[in-house]
Amino acid sequence: MQKGRLVIVFVFIFFAVAPPAHAYIDLGTGSFIVQTSLAFIFGAGFIVKSYWHRLISLFKKTSTTSSSETGAVEHEKEKS
Repeated sequence: MQKGRLVIVFVFIFFAVAPPAHAYIDLGTGSFIVQTSLAFIFGAGFIVKSYWHRLISLFKKTSTTSSSETGAVEHEKEKS
């Protein structure tokens, strides 16, 4: 754990004392960031849509019907 903290402190100090770059972000770079963000959002939405029934089944209780209940339903169907 001590080694991890040391690395975090080193990275923080490295970026804190970095000299200014005098650079700019190109319009193409901004467009690329927006495009990547949208692709991630739509991709995550597609995955959720694809596995929606599996996700719901994890949170639902499975209802077990006893054989007497199913027999009664079948008997009612035969009467009508």
